[in-house]
Amino acid sequence: IGDAKRDTAQNANEEAIHGKACTTARISVQAPAVRTERGGSEMSHARLPDRLRRFVEVVNSGDTESFLAFFPDDGVVEDSGRRFVGHDAIRRWSDRELIGAKGQMTVTGFRQNKNGTSITADWKSNYFTGLACFAFEFGGDRIRELRITSA
Repeated sequence: IGDAKRDTAQNANEEAIHGKACTTARISVQAPAVRTERGGSEMSHARLPDRLRRFVEVVNSGDTESFLAFFPDDGVVEDSGRRFVGHDAIRRWSDRELIGAKGQMTVTGFRQNKNGTSITADWKSNYFTGLACFAFEFGGDRIRELRITSA
């Protein structure tokens, strides 16, 4: 029974990192709305870890260069099963679907455990609008891999 509980806990942790648990295990982030540079409103990120708060601010401000600086040269974005490896591929994807689509994320929750971090956000852009999960794998201070799924 102990092994079954440990396996269940490990699977739950892995699901959180791979975006599967975003809709079932969110921690509410409650703070007043603030204005962004683009004029949209978003939730204050005072309770988010600094690097996630900075990530959301950079995306919402539309700063492509700062967004790319979060990733190492061989960083990965996986968006709904599509993989983009390296700065050039991530830039092309972002120009079309993230920053170039004037995306704005309003954080609705986050989850952090020993295996990684995920945030759930209300995402609005010219490309896609809806609830999304952003699951992060960090290597030091950089995002080694970002997985985005519908939440």
